[in-house]
Amino acid sequence: QMLTGQLPFSGRNALEVMEKHRKARPPSLRSLDPGVPDAFEAVISRALEKKPEDRWQSPRDFRHALEGLR
Repeated sequence: QMLTGQLPFSGRNALEVMEKHRKARPPSLRSLDPGVPDAFEAVISRALEKKPEDRWQSPRDFRHALEGLR
């Protein structure tokens, strides 16, 4: 929400939204803002992976990936 200005999921009720958080992939940043660089989207997408083992393994790793985009 901080990056796009909108929530990643919507639904008719809280249960539907929770289910989407659990199973659905959020929309890509580039679909919401085509000006987002591919590399930035890749870093953020990895941070949002559903399986913990597919995410950055530490805040330090995430920070280094973001710093590498400069």
